[in-house]
Amino acid sequence: MTNKSYILRDPEFYFIVFYNLIIIYLFLNREYDGRYAVWGYYLQSVFIGMQYVSLSLVKIYKRDGNIFPLKKLGLIGFFILHFGLFHFVYLVFLVVMTTADNAEGIIALFNFIKASMAFLLANTLFLLGRELIPAAPDYPKPSILTAYVRIIPIHLFIMLNTFSGINYKAFIVFMALKLFADLLIYLVFNPKPAK
Repeated sequence: MTNKSYILRDPEFYFIVFYNLIIIYLFLNREYDGRYAVWGYYLQSVFIGMQYVSLSLVKIYKRDGNIFPLKKLGLIGFFILHFGLFHFVYLVFLVVMTTADNAEGIIALFNFIKASMAFLLANTLFLLGRELIPAAPDYPKPSILTAYVRIIPIHLFIMLNTFSGINYKAFIVFMALKLFADLLIYLVFNPKPAK
């Protein structure tokens, strides 16, 4: 199976494209402003971290028959602490930057967050389920670099605190670059499964 044919058969590729295109579509149709997109990207990053942890645990269990002794989980433990603290700080920034809206705006944002979480949870459960099916191809162990590299756009946006007043065209360029970066990272860090 070539890398190209594997990519076109991998649902994760379509999840990445679809999720990013939906955010771009909603922004272009003025249904949501840039804050929603940043929340969507933040949630995507949180779920990427969850995928790394859950898939790594499954890989360890499949390889060793259990996850003990816990010293085998040192890298995963470090990742949970470090990645989790990063995202907790981001969450505080996002909440502070978006709660100044009126009640109607906050309700709309909450509904967007619920829909995004449902989509991302479905993706995570799919990836986990795919790993647990005995007849499925042996997918490679997830890379910790994938989780860290994919937080760069949200990191820049939150740290620069520019999404509330960013130029409309510049934000479209940012979202297009975010989609491109997600696909590039997917291509680099998600090799085809073993036969």
